[in-house]
Amino acid sequence: MIGFAENHDGNVCAVLVQPYIADARLATKEEKMCWWMMKAIYFSLTLLFILQILAATTNTAVFRQGQANNLEV
Repeated sequence: MIGFAENHDGNVCAVLVQPYIADARLATKEEKMCWWMMKAIYFSLTLLFILQILAATTNTAVFRQGQANNLEV
């Protein structure tokens, strides 16, 4: 979500995507760097989330396999 805006009817609505921005100026180097940094942070957090899910799934599977092996003995 980008933020909130007012539509043509005067109602407040959420802005999810803003593909085209009609602006008279270009982004500064600092704004571009901030954009890339936010993309890198988003990518890193997404990767960490996926790795945590994989680790939890793997640990559960190994634990269950260990329980099954103990029952056989």
